[in-house]
Amino acid sequence: MGDTGILGYFVARETHKVKATLIQSVMCVLVGSILHLGVAFAFRQTCGSRLSLGLYAVPMLEFFVIVQLMVQAILYFRAE
Repeated sequence: MGDTGILGYFVARETHKVKATLIQSVMCVLVGSILHLGVAFAFRQTCGSRLSLGLYAVPMLEFFVIVQLMVQAILYFRAE
């Protein structure tokens, strides 16, 4: 899936902005990719069909939520 690579790029870029270590960034990319693949598998009929204009917001919202979740995870582990 090409979407997984794009998501990995956004997660790596945002975790780099909050000064995560290389290991933390790699782990966030892996976890984000697993989350994305889980969502894609759970909604495979929706993802496999042609998306209407209204459904294009769903993957973008998913990307945003996963990226923000990974950034919050970095900030949480950095606080300890």
